[in-house]
Amino acid sequence: MTPALAQYDGRSTLTGAPPFGAPSFPVAIWSPRPSNRGQRERQAIRTWQAGRDAVQSNATEQARRLQRFMLRLRFQKELDECGEPGWIDDAIPADPETIPLALDVAEQCPLDDLGDPYCSFDPDTGDALLEWRFARRRVLILTINSQRKLGYAALVGDNSYSGTKPFAGELPATVMRILQELSAQP
Repeated sequence: MTPALAQYDGRSTLTGAPPFGAPSFPVAIWSPRPSNRGQRERQAIRTWQAGRDAVQSNATEQARRLQRFMLRLRFQKELDECGEPGWIDDAIPADPETIPLALDVAEQCPLDDLGDPYCSFDPDTGDALLEWRFARRRVLILTINSQRKLGYAALVGDNSYSGTKPFAGELPATVMRILQELSAQP
């Protein structure tokens, strides 16, 4: 049997005043109805979990947007400094078309594990540059040009990696392996 809610009006039928200790709020009375309490509890738990997951997903999405915004600001600051010819000796001016591509590359990286990269432009080519320096022998540098060529150079312990791969919206497997090695080491 499950309790059914009934409203007590708070007054005695004889005097019009509530009897001593009578509640003036909904009270539970027993009803012969079959129980579906377990089903209601499971539904309430599922609803709570869905709400929690939506909040976490929304927070994660907002954090990603904030990271992307901060990286865009860093690149814009660097572009202001590196946009002129000869900004460092014989440097090529920064290519502003590479900023959205660099943001796409950064979005593919596990920034939670790696942290935010140093953002700049390669003085020899004008390509956007993302750099992570964790320790003396733990470094990753990614560059991307307007033709969507992704350059990478990494030092992970005694291993060194370098090369160029096309960027088609996803990081190449080689770069993902390097990122996994970097995030796995302390």
